[in-house]
Amino acid sequence: MTGRVRRVAACVLIVLLGMAVSSAAQSRHAPDRERPRLLVPLYVMFGGLQALDAHSTITAVEAGAREANPVVRHALGTPGGMLVLKGATAAAVVVLSERLWPHNRTAAVLTMIALNSAYVTIAAHNYRSAARRPGGQPW
Repeated sequence: MTGRVRRVAACVLIVLLGMAVSSAAQSRHAPDRERPRLLVPLYVMFGGLQALDAHSTITAVEAGAREANPVVRHALGTPGGMLVLKGATAAAVVVLSERLWPHNRTAAVLTMIALNSAYVTIAAHNYRSAARRPGGQPW
């Protein structure tokens, strides 16, 4: 993927996440219950981590690493596959979290924190894998 394609893909991912947040925010909730303040920043962080995961995965695979996840491996082989996969992942997580928080605010926030933590770990692993390869650069 060229730098221009990556930038466009990142922009599209951000737009998709924004649409998911907007759509979820317009859903009807009890008027006396407000969304936990941490959720929107956690959603934005999750979208950014999806882009970082896509970049780190592509970087590692280009450096010679092998993708273990068969779904991601298939998405890597198609133009725009990672973009669609990561955009759908971000949107689905936001929508599910938006459905969860009116019933259990703590669970919604803790779930988003756990998912963000997992994706930080995954991206770091991918960059380490790329750097370990001969001639591999983490960025």
